[in-house]
Order: sequence, then structure tokens, then C-alpha cells
Amino acid sequence: MIPPVDQLVPPADFVGFDPSAALRIYERNLPYWSQSGASYFITFRLNDSLPYRSIDQYLREQEAWRVRIHYEREQLGALAEETGKEYEAFQLRAYRSFETILDAGHGSCVFKDPIQRQIVTDTLLQYQGDLYQGHSFVIMPNHIHLVVRPSNGQNPETLLLLWMRSISQSMGQNVQLKGGFWHGDTWIRIIRNEEHWLRAMRYTLRNPERAKLPHGQSTVWWDPGLFDLTRSLMREDGYEEPW
Repeated sequence: MIPPVDQLVPPADFVGFDPSAALRIYERNLPYWSQSGASYFITFRLNDSLPYRSIDQYLREQEAWRVRIHYEREQLGALAEETGKEYEAFQLRAYRSFETILDAGHGSCVFKDPIQRQIVTDTLLQYQGDLYQGHSFVIMPNHIHLVVRPSNGQNPETLLLLWMRSISQSMGQNVQLKGGFWHGDTWIRIIRNEEHWLRAMRYTLRNPERAKLPHGQSTVWWDPGLFDLTRSLMREDGYEEPW
């Protein structure tokens, strides 16, 4: 049983996003931020987890953003601050919409199978304490959320690719999805401060409850050292968003 989420406490060595410190901006389809010592809220999903009609408009908008961002960085030398804010707002709108659809259980939902979820769990814990410090994760029927802090020298994009490749290889020929196993769009959100970390953790741990999943269709993992069971319970109603 998950301990009460209002007894969560950030790690003693937690480091939030520092806008004055060195920042690495790297790209896959669109740019993400990476900073040494920071923690991240990460989402990745199965290739068939969203119906095409739900993502068609998003893909068109995403391509327009890719062109705009590339132009500003190549022709103007940097991404304008206002452009960054508008892009972030676009991401958040899309994420809210997609998360609702994901939680409804579209597609093959491979991870409903506890055997497949165990493969994912084993993969996510394989390098725990070595390449990264995982704070929590949830394996839903068609997607995965994690709160994680990469170790020094690691970045979230490299870790994400490691997890995705290892999981799909471990499942081998037993699971085949049309168009590939994973969808190329992933969500990597740098965690700004302790309050943001708490929201991301609570969201991750309570995702099955929020989605009203039947028992046995999800796996939730957490670092027990991140709960202070001596704290008074002050749970609030409702669910929080992880941004």
C-alpha cells in the first residue's frame, strides 16, 4: 500500500532548476532542458496509446513549432523568451488533453499484463542508484510516468532511450505493435522546485486512482525513504497536475 502522499518529503540533497546556472538544451523532436543535479518528470507511451484523430492536429502544430524554433535558433541565434513561453503553454495544453485519453486506456494496453509490467519494473530498477536515483514511477496499461534524478554525467534523454530500448528488447517477439513499440513523442519536464517535485510525485503515485483503474492493471513504485510517516496527515481533496 502506498503511504499517504501528504507525508512525502523531498530528498535532503534535492536541487531545483536554477535559471542562473549552466543549462543544456537538447533536441529530439523539440527541445528539452537539462541541468546537472536536477530531477525530472518523464512520460513515455506505447505507439498505439492515442487514436490518430486525437493527435493529428497536435502533429501539425508540433511541426509548425519545430520550424519556428529551428528558425529562431539558426537565424536569430537564440530562442526568444516569449517563444519559449508560448511553446511551453502549447506543451501543457497538449499534455492535459493526451493524459485524459491515455488514462482512458486506448490501444493494446500491453502493460495490463503483470508479466509485461514486471519486465518494465525490472528495467527501471536495473540501474537504480548507479545511473540515476528513481523517486517514483507508475506503469499504466499504455504509458509510464517517472520522477527521477540522473546521476552526474547522465542526462534524461539518454536514460529514456536506454529504458525504451531495454524494455522493447526484453519483450522481444512476444509483443508486436503496428508502427513500432514506442511512440516517438516523450515528455521530459525539468522540476523547478520542491513544490513542483511534490506535485509530480503525488500525480505519479495517484495516477491509477485518478484513472479509476481496476486492481491489478498498474504497478506503482516509490522510494520509501521519501516519506516521513511521523508527519501529520493533511490530505486535500482532488488531484494535482505534475507541472
